[in-house]
Amino acid sequence: MENAFPYREEELELPAQASVIEANRKLAMMLKHEKNFLYESLGEENQGLYLNPIIQKSINMLWFSDLQDEGPQYPLVFGPNGMLPIYAIAFILTVIECGIDMWLTGIKKDITFQSSQYRGVYMTHIDLLLKYEKGTQELDLLNKLRRRLYRRAAISAGVNLPSDNPRPIIPASAYTNAMQQHKENPQESEIYMRINHMALGVVGLRKNIFMHVWNHITV
Repeated sequence: MENAFPYREEELELPAQASVIEANRKLAMMLKHEKNFLYESLGEENQGLYLNPIIQKSINMLWFSDLQDEGPQYPLVFGPNGMLPIYAIAFILTVIECGIDMWLTGIKKDITFQSSQYRGVYMTHIDLLLKYEKGTQELDLLNKLRRRLYRRAAISAGVNLPSDNPRPIIPASAYTNAMQQHKENPQESEIYMRINHMALGVVGLRKNIFMHVWNHITV
């Protein structure tokens, strides 16, 4: 996670410069403020809520690094109905926030990721995701996000997923052509209907004969 945001760690290997430390501290504070790290781009009005690439990257790294990872191995846990669960997204966001916390002093300091310390952060993300779902329910944005996160993660791991738009067995044009043919050749269509009726009759007759013979054999 340390490379997810533009902290300047390499310069701190030398005698720490106050300006670099302050820049790192301000960056961490800015990302934490109103959960700015959730957005794809920041400005007067932030854009792309829950679209910061670090979210997808973290999911891929943690659970979908390859086909043997937990995500592909347990699809009912990580991809029920083809969507990443809300609790999984909240957990990833909590991990990312923990990574930002390491820089709050301006110099990276390791933090032990403990449930006792980050349970409140996790529950906050759960609450925010549910509010996002309610606030965008007309467009079903949360489910679209969950589906996209899962599909991209699964594909990155090499999972062979079914297409979102499966090709129909019989193309729609065949139905249009069939209706047009009926309009142009109604008598021909009636002939096919008679043939179909005769065929069904033969099938029914063969079935009756088979049942008659079967009953005699099994007596």
